[in-house]
Amino acid sequence: MGLELQDYKNELLQLLPKGVAWDFGEDAVFNKLLTAIASEFLKIGNRSQDLLNEADPRTTYEMLEAWERMAGLPDQCTGLASTLQERRDRLVSKLVQRGNQSIQFFKDLALLLGYTVQIEEYDQFHVGSPVGGPLYGVEWMHAFGVVAPLQTVRPFRVHTHTVGERLVEFGDDVLECVINKAKPSHSVALFLYQ
Repeated sequence: MGLELQDYKNELLQLLPKGVAWDFGEDAVFNKLLTAIASEFLKIGNRSQDLLNEADPRTTYEMLEAWERMAGLPDQCTGLASTLQERRDRLVSKLVQRGNQSIQFFKDLALLLGYTVQIEEYDQFHVGSPVGGPLYGVEWMHAFGVVAPLQTVRPFRVHTHTVGERLVEFGDDVLECVINKAKPSHSVALFLYQ
């Protein structure tokens, strides 16, 4: 909780010398001057709190375009985001993304974009494989499946969405591009929508 106007005014009063020469009456010119100065300090204090919010990409609003420019967004995968929260999510995803080849990495990468996915691995058929199992050949050794929802529902939240934004989206071109860009070059990602 920040300081109020009266708090700043009290601080200014503490800086003044003591004496009977000072007129602090409600209609006194000096009192109005102190109120005006205190109101400017209040504005500066409030803007400094805004600056802290703008320094965090998860809460930025005024500096969102500067953050996106610094992160190289929109990129070939994400394009232009349609909502404020989606823009923030893509920004945070881009800033925290680190290369990896684990299943958890791809799940986390999708989660940062707002998708909950499962990763399926395909192992080639060999002696000792379960009877009745799929007969994957050697070409499946570097393939993996990304099981994603057919539609993505993002609940409307105050302070993160604006009027007119879509609540349901169909198609996951962004997810496919981001996964394909992050996967090892020798592997193949298959996208399965359910």
